[in-house]
Amino acid sequence: MNMLKQYRGLPRQVYIICFARIVTSMGAFIFSMNSLLMTTVLGLSEVATGYVMVLLAVCDIVGALIGGRLSDYYGRKKTILAAMTVETVALILGGIYVRKLIVIFFEAVTLTCFAMFFPVIGAMITDKTGEGKREESFSLLFLCINVGYSVGQSIAGAIFYNYTEWIFWGMGIATVITMILLGLFVRDEYVPICKRTGIPGENGNDVSAEAGRSLNGRSLVSLILKDRPLVLFLIASVFFGYAYTQVSYMMPLQYSGFFGAEAGSKWVAKLWIVNSVFCIVWSPVILKLTKNRNEFLVITWTAVLFAIGMGGFALIKEMSSAWLIYVLTPVWTAGEVIMSVHNSILLGSRAEEEYRARFQSLYEFTHGAGRMIGPVTMGYFLVSHSYNMGWILVAALCAVAGIILISAFKIDISADNRA
Repeated sequence: MNMLKQYRGLPRQVYIICFARIVTSMGAFIFSMNSLLMTTVLGLSEVATGYVMVLLAVCDIVGALIGGRLSDYYGRKKTILAAMTVETVALILGGIYVRKLIVIFFEAVTLTCFAMFFPVIGAMITDKTGEGKREESFSLLFLCINVGYSVGQSIAGAIFYNYTEWIFWGMGIATVITMILLGLFVRDEYVPICKRTGIPGENGNDVSAEAGRSLNGRSLVSLILKDRPLVLFLIASVFFGYAYTQVSYMMPLQYSGFFGAEAGSKWVAKLWIVNSVFCIVWSPVILKLTKNRNEFLVITWTAVLFAIGMGGFALIKEMSSAWLIYVLTPVWTAGEVIMSVHNSILLGSRAEEEYRARFQSLYEFTHGAGRMIGPVTMGYFLVSHSYNMGWILVAALCAVAGIILISAFKIDISADNRA
């Protein structure tokens, strides 16, 4: 209980946003069942499924970038409600056409809109919290996301095989409830760039002019490139995205090979339940252990835990060793908790107010790039290699990410010392 006391005294709006994320996550049935939907329902091959997941990863990237840009320019709340309206329509149609190839289009629209959610929420949390409460707020947000997932994934595994359309319609219901919560109870405190005309900025300049320059793509890129530790972090996050997507791509295929489609989907659901439960368990513990430490050094532990936890899946070679997911999933889950909480803190601390949502979208962009190339390249790799070799490759890439982050930490410390 002492661990949970860390979450007391946060802004009221943060608690509302976190509760809304419980609802959204509870309804996010689709994403952990993607590879099974493509292979068992639509009848696609492993390689074709990989290409579809590349498409969905591109949608994730595009959605995050669009969400960040629109949120900074038009406002957080307006952007998120518009995105969720379109998402709801796509989910209704996706359920209707769940056994036809056109469902891939509706899922692509859904994922694009869903991806817009993340940079906007990250920016809203940053807007509403100071440095003293930011770590606790993002940790609580991540904890609440996984409270929802722990319930939602158990439902997804149970309904996928016999009631496939409800993985779309159930998510649609959750999206509508979230829209109502955010629309009625969350106030957008950020003054969007489009409404800043005439507000004096620094040195007496008009903020609208400054904002116009800030929307220039080169200006944003130049800000990123000047921050060498940030660039290294973004490169490392590509490797993390590559590794993480294998849990939803390679693992379902591996377990379906062991048990068949129906039992395999239930095993995958169990994996995500374990993941969600330990996300909840680890969140307050990791917050306590990592608070006020250098973000680059903290995130390096993600590389270590991913390499051990996911690399350990190479030991699963037959049905008799399938139980190892219960041992290994808590290990890589600890790395996921660290990354999910501290990437938002790192990006928020290095961005000015009018760049916050776009900086938050950088993680989705690079992490999504890893998820984009992960399925298709692994699909080709699995043509001539075993699943066990695939997990060894994942562990090696995580080790490379760890080396990159250590370099970022050293550069960041050197810069602080010079300052």
